[in-house]
Amino acid sequence: MGVDIKRVVLNPRAYLTPFVILVLVHHLPLIIAYLTISKPDGFKQCERLHDLFKWLRVAFILHVVMAALMVLDVVLTLSLKVYRVKRPENWLILTIFLLYIGNLVWTIYGEAEFRTDTSVCSNDSEVFQDRADSVGYFQHADFVATVVIVSIGACTSYMCGVHTSSDIAEAEMRWQKRCSTMFRAFTCRKADSSEHDEEDIFQSLGKILGKFFVVRYNTTKFEGLQFNDLAFMLGLVSKTQKQERKEERERVERDAEGGIEDPSVVHFPPEEEETRLRDLAFFGKLAIGIYGWPIYVWYSPFYWFRVFGCFSKPTSDQVFDHDNVLQGNRASFVGYTGIRRESLVYLNCYNFVFQAPYSIVKDAERKELIISVRGSMSFYDFITDGLAKVEAMHPEELPDDVPNPHATRTHYGMLRTARSLFADLQVGSRKQLFWDFARRHCSVSGGHLSQTTAQRKEWKIVVCGHSMGAGVGAILSVMLRKEFPTTKAFLYAPPMMFDPETAVWTKLFMTTAVYSDDIVPRLSLANVTRLRDDMATHFHEVANERLFKVRYGRTGKKKLLEEVQEQQQYHNSIQLDVVDASNAMTGGTTIMDSEDYVSSQNSSRALIADNGDNSPETRTPTSSRGNENENRSTIMADDRSKRSSHVLDLDFLRTSEIDADQDVDVPGVIVHIQPVKQARKCGCTVFLGEQQMKYTLRDASYFRKIWVTPRAVQDHMVHHYDRTIHFLVHNCLEFPEKHDDALASSSASVNARGGKPRRADSSDSSWVDASATDDDSGETRVANSNAPYREIAEVV
Repeated sequence: MGVDIKRVVLNPRAYLTPFVILVLVHHLPLIIAYLTISKPDGFKQCERLHDLFKWLRVAFILHVVMAALMVLDVVLTLSLKVYRVKRPENWLILTIFLLYIGNLVWTIYGEAEFRTDTSVCSNDSEVFQDRADSVGYFQHADFVATVVIVSIGACTSYMCGVHTSSDIAEAEMRWQKRCSTMFRAFTCRKADSSEHDEEDIFQSLGKILGKFFVVRYNTTKFEGLQFNDLAFMLGLVSKTQKQERKEERERVERDAEGGIEDPSVVHFPPEEEETRLRDLAFFGKLAIGIYGWPIYVWYSPFYWFRVFGCFSKPTSDQVFDHDNVLQGNRASFVGYTGIRRESLVYLNCYNFVFQAPYSIVKDAERKELIISVRGSMSFYDFITDGLAKVEAMHPEELPDDVPNPHATRTHYGMLRTARSLFADLQVGSRKQLFWDFARRHCSVSGGHLSQTTAQRKEWKIVVCGHSMGAGVGAILSVMLRKEFPTTKAFLYAPPMMFDPETAVWTKLFMTTAVYSDDIVPRLSLANVTRLRDDMATHFHEVANERLFKVRYGRTGKKKLLEEVQEQQQYHNSIQLDVVDASNAMTGGTTIMDSEDYVSSQNSSRALIADNGDNSPETRTPTSSRGNENENRSTIMADDRSKRSSHVLDLDFLRTSEIDADQDVDVPGVIVHIQPVKQARKCGCTVFLGEQQMKYTLRDASYFRKIWVTPRAVQDHMVHHYDRTIHFLVHNCLEFPEKHDDALASSSASVNARGGKPRRADSSDSSWVDASATDDDSGETRVANSNAPYREIAEVV
């Protein structure tokens, strides 16, 4: 099948901000400069100066015309509708670009042809030379600015363009070619289908990206979603979400004034809170330290010389693979984490698709084998991240206590990476340093152990990581639990990883930290699909409005708020049906907290969609109310249909939705860390100081929505999962003193000067110790597959 994809038009909205900037930064200063350069008396007698002023006059006219056309384009675009089939501004944009080309030619001609030395003039004077120099400065500035603008404009015109195709497969093939080209550009390697399946990778990426960046208007053509359109739609969603959060904050404040506690605020039990949070802070250092010397230099620029690890030779028990010549990653990992140098027994810095750098730390004091997996830091890692389709794991690589081994699903790219890492731990130097040592000193699957044997096998395996490293570490810990059932995992900002049932089960041995509005723990194909549908709906609402009303006026905001209110009314009606249906089936009263409410909304809508109106599951004693809600939703849909623009082909968007098998959740017991007050827009703490932090335990359903905020990406930065957690534990929380001698090692000593609890060091007791002693038999029982994970889910 031949591919026929062509450029169609330019998007005028993409040029609004650039044109305003160019008028203010380029054209207006040069126009003012022209007006301030006065012509001295008798300048016509000096031929060189006379020619310079002629050149300046033409340049002035060009700048005035370009500035006027830019202003006209901005005014015209703002005054017309948001969506239009015909875009008259495109001729203005093309004319402006051609004028820039002409201005570039004119500046080059001026630089080459007109000299600023007036000493050859018969009536040379200092005034003549000053004016000639002023015109020369004008030439130089205009030349440099025009070259930069033309270069940037030529490069970004590809982004500002809209591409069409007659078939969705053609659009996916375009994205496949883009990914392949970027792979070769960033890696200087040609894709080879025989190695690492790169061709299959690009085909998968093309299909995934094509689903989200290709839309179909009510025409027969598929159009690429241009970057500016994407930003515009996200801005519409952000406005409604901002209003939602404002109303939620006001509700919480009203409840607090009335003495009503927020039911969504849940903490660890007091007896384990300190230990769990100190472990979270301790392993956060290791999860961030594996990023290597760039992180160390970024946070400690004045100690850059400490990354030179080549001066200290490794011991015979240490192996470091693929580190740089200076051994910078090894030295920075030890310096950043503060561990003993000999504790780092293995470091692998090799990075490729499905292969992530990782380290092995043997902490003799805590008796832990700690595996730290690095997060996304290279183009290879972003390819792994992009392969976000949900794939079923093999039952033979799962522990026996997995709820449904034949339906356990996870992130495909990270699953491939975890399998590669799991296999790597069992070969070469890793077999002796890690695998054989773990089988001798860690509890292995099967039965009871005598007390003497248990004392020898009291080591634990802990896996930690941030971002992609957290996702790979989560899957790796599941694989390791098949052999070593006491394996634990500490995850920092992992993406949505496992199917909902498996995600609940992982609360047995995973602890997850999520900071504020971090976007990564909210990323999945299902969540992005929901966000795309929200974007399309909001675009529908304002497509026939004037652009300036949507961007700066109240009309667009009013329509968006009406949409939010309609959705809230519908959700409230669904909530009543869920409660009544639960009461009818259980014969009792159902009390739902905020997370259960969100989950019930999603499940109820899915149930209705899957079973239809006449299915037995939807027949409840509240059928009359259900009919009322159905009528209400029908009326709301009809009302929306009347004022909707019918611009996008929503049938196309619905047919490209992700199926239910692609739904995944954040794994583990989720510790959500937030500022006590609203987060600052400026993250600088040097002058403003640290914000007070709080934490609460969240259900995974809380993260089934992407919040479009300016901080969504910033909140993913590594310091939030290291320094912020440390600040939370040591400065924002007060733990009760422990009087039990058996737990004295985990209590914090008080600093005599500041009275602050010290940082938990490697000798502190750890929640990772999951073994329990049988008082009757005197034997130690190994954590096994029969743990009641559903009961843990109810508590957490």
